[in-house]
Amino acid sequence: GSVVTWGHSDYGGNSDSVANSLTSGVTQIYSNTNDSGAGVFAALKSDGSVVTWGGKDYGQKPLADASSLTGVTTITATITKGSSDLPGSFAGLKADGTVVTWGDSEKGGDSSLVANSLTGVTQISSTRTSFAALKTDGSVVTWGSGGSSDSSSVSSSLTSGVIQIYSNHSAFAAVKSDGSVVTW
Repeated sequence: GSVVTWGHSDYGGNSDSVANSLTSGVTQIYSNTNDSGAGVFAALKSDGSVVTWGGKDYGQKPLADASSLTGVTTITATITKGSSDLPGSFAGLKADGTVVTWGDSEKGGDSSLVANSLTGVTQISSTRTSFAALKTDGSVVTWGSGGSSDSSSVSSSLTSGVIQIYSNHSAFAAVKSDGSVVTW
């Protein structure tokens, strides 16, 4: 459960600042990077805490907000690899069905506009700039920037019955319980 890092420090190759937190208990590591030379890692620990390191502008949670990174069960990152102008963001699904986000506020790192709707979440999917959360009631909540976060044209189809969400670089597809598919 310990972590060893190496490589370019702008990409998270140097974890010295959080080394004491990476000595045990890590169950999964998530990454987000871009081609301009900066990136970040997020390590999920068995106690539900998250440790981040790497370029602070590319998804590292500021220490002042680290207390919100508890009770996390899984992390989803925006898909930025190969997009030199897009820094990354992360969304952490917590055990209580709520969501915590961090990273570039314009790329999904700020979910404050939909925070009250991010309860009862079971799954989070991402594009390069946006997130979509599936809730236990079969509804979907979206946030971020760019066209992929704007689900307004299909919002009436995303209020119930969704059982799975898929994503790629710039679009989402939701499978509904009746076998139909909604895309945006």
